[in-house]
Amino acid sequence: MKKKFEKSEPPSKELKSLRGNDPAPTDSETDKKSRRITIAVIAAVAAIAIIVGIIVPVYMSFNYMFEGNPVAVIDISIDDETYTLKYELYEDECPKGVANFCYLASIDYFDGTVVYDTQNKRVRFGGYTKTVDENGNATYSHRAYDEEFTAAHTDDFNLVAYPDRVSESDHSKLFRYALQEDQTARKETDKLFTLNAYKHDCQVAATNFQIFGDPTLVPSGNGNNSIPGDLDPVPAPKDTITGTDGKRSRTFVSYPIGEPLNDDRETKNAINVILDLTTADDPVNDFFRPPVQTVTIDDVKIYNYGEYEKWTKSEYEHGFESYMTSKFGTNVFYSWTRYTYAYYK
Repeated sequence: MKKKFEKSEPPSKELKSLRGNDPAPTDSETDKKSRRITIAVIAAVAAIAIIVGIIVPVYMSFNYMFEGNPVAVIDISIDDETYTLKYELYEDECPKGVANFCYLASIDYFDGTVVYDTQNKRVRFGGYTKTVDENGNATYSHRAYDEEFTAAHTDDFNLVAYPDRVSESDHSKLFRYALQEDQTARKETDKLFTLNAYKHDCQVAATNFQIFGDPTLVPSGNGNNSIPGDLDPVPAPKDTITGTDGKRSRTFVSYPIGEPLNDDRETKNAINVILDLTTADDPVNDFFRPPVQTVTIDDVKIYNYGEYEKWTKSEYEHGFESYMTSKFGTNVFYSWTRYTYAYYK
């Protein structure tokens, strides 16, 4: 008869004794484990940075590559609320205005600027920054007087041909320029919410833009607006900025260089939100009436623009100005010295 063998477990005391004899992890093993964790975290962060910095922009570019025209994506913020405006730019019909807008976007000209006027149902932006002191008093300054910013872009302009335009210590005239207008048949009132470039001959005209929008007034072909349900037409608000004393006023003529991409509803809603904000009682710099709440242009990105950043190539000795004059002729810029900025300040 075979003896039956059964597996027996050691007593609990012996188990504890055996466990107690296990060698403790050495410091070197602990360090290796910590390094592996650190490397894994760094790799994860790097992967996220690559996705955000490269893959997302590439995806966005592909997202607009099938549009017929360039697309401007404008991010704005009002207090803690953020909005995105999407504009299709009329590159073929308005090549000078579009090239100028894209250049300004490429050098981050708009970033940190604010909406500085909402008179006459227009949202005006570009160029002005806002600071508020400890007493709540707001001051609006034009980016042309931001020496750190303007000095960084002297290569974009022909300072040799125009030595009186900029001195060693003052580059403020760099962004006080005007462009010859595009010969377009489009009018500002042809369609609501269009992105418009100025064509009047004030310096800094080319660096400021506006959007006309009103949720209740619909422009008609004769230049008047009609309120739905009313028989009598209501005149369209004139694009005139009235000064403090009511006597000084300037008419700012503009023309469309773009419209909301695919009739984008979010873009229109954002413009209406801005127009509904309370306007400051006192004019800024004698003329403008900004909203009391700060509307900040956080970022402007351009997609699907074939000419984008060409002015940075070596073939254009003076960057943007050389590109523009080579493409559109030597008279594309004008009013270098005819007007002083103080006159419009």
